[in-house]
Amino acid sequence: MHSENVQVKHPDLDKAQAFALRTGVSIPNTTDLAALGEGDCVKVGVGLDGVGSEAFWVELLAIGPPQMFGVIVNQLKFTARHNLAAGDVIMIERDDVLAITK
Repeated sequence: MHSENVQVKHPDLDKAQAFALRTGVSIPNTTDLAALGEGDCVKVGVGLDGVGSEAFWVELLAIGPPQMFGVIVNQLKFTARHNLAAGDVIMIERDDVLAITK
């Protein structure tokens, strides 16, 4: 990832473990998270318990311990509420990941 002109956002993403406990949804295990690579997509969420909440896909651009960086790849409905939009580069931690697709 070339960082000279990239504005990276640091959103307050929902933690996957807390989401799983509230909803009963299964989340990726540590083996799956350790196997992530550039180009994989991960699902993360903001405000998953309230109005304006949404989950969305992020394509990973760079992976390092502990943070990962990726670009939001789908259109978001509540951009005005959380200030995130398709094309934004965001920082993600592994414990934010709700799902993985390769």
